[in-house]
Amino acid sequence: MTRANGVCCASNVYYVSLRWDVITNRGYPGTQKGLAAVTAAPVAFRDLMDLRSLDDSSFRSPAYPAFPAERAFGGQLVAQALWSAGQRAPGGLRPHSLHAYFLRPVTSGLPVDYRVTDLKQGRNLSSFRVDASQGGRLVFTLAASFETAADDVPVVSCGLPHVPIPEPGDCWPDPAYAGAPLATFPATDGFEVRFPRPPSDGPRAFHPCWVRSARELSADPLLSACALAFISDMGVLSGCVPSAEAVMAYSGASVDHDLRFGQVTRLGDWHVFDFLPVLRTSRRGLGQGCLRSADGALAAVVAQEGFFPFTTAAMPPTDR
Repeated sequence: MTRANGVCCASNVYYVSLRWDVITNRGYPGTQKGLAAVTAAPVAFRDLMDLRSLDDSSFRSPAYPAFPAERAFGGQLVAQALWSAGQRAPGGLRPHSLHAYFLRPVTSGLPVDYRVTDLKQGRNLSSFRVDASQGGRLVFTLAASFETAADDVPVVSCGLPHVPIPEPGDCWPDPAYAGAPLATFPATDGFEVRFPRPPSDGPRAFHPCWVRSARELSADPLLSACALAFISDMGVLSGCVPSAEAVMAYSGASVDHDLRFGQVTRLGDWHVFDFLPVLRTSRRGLGQGCLRSADGALAAVVAQEGFFPFTTAAMPPTDR
């Protein structure tokens, strides 16, 4: 493991721990001017998913910080809630859809309790609600549906965007640069992410990117689905607004997250994640995207809505 400019590097996966009071820069997190890496702490994805059973319907997350700041990463909440629902699902079922609402900020590094309510258990479809609380307050809720596992034959093929997998030497930006996307989203040591280099005069953007699991997860279908759920929240808040307004994402908050599982793919292989804004109002932004394997198999369809209380004119000056 090596360290470069405060960035901890392990097998091409980077986890940067940032001091929240530094990166907020007058109250708006994520601006390049205020980024300052202070520690590095890789966390294995499997460790994040090692929830402790409190009873048949309640589970507690480990107290691992998966976000290099004060707030927990939304993808961690989605993945852990889906795992909790999966403990109640009858054998042989797999998740095919979920919808989550982010209700209150969740403090990183503190445990979260997940309580599962059975909505319906059937032979072909089962539905569950998962309520997450921290410190006795409801912070997050998720509804998930599971279906009988089957070898689905796709009836619609999806073309891949013209985004070749970048070689390590041609990735953008340099992971050692503190303003890189990898420095502002929570990476664990379980994933490798590569960003194609944009035009020199083009805007910075998180998507499209290529991502894969650093460890094979296909032997555990539920864990693999949870990893896909974790990935599906990477950078999507900034994708809810046009790239020219991407700095606004750092003053925004995720409202809800929708994920539809498609074909079963091997997350150990490269997947391209593309996500674009589709609706912009005065204070809300809606984005939609897809995760596809290198051979074009549609692994998931993702949608998220963000709330952005500040207009571009109200944002503080930045170097971005």
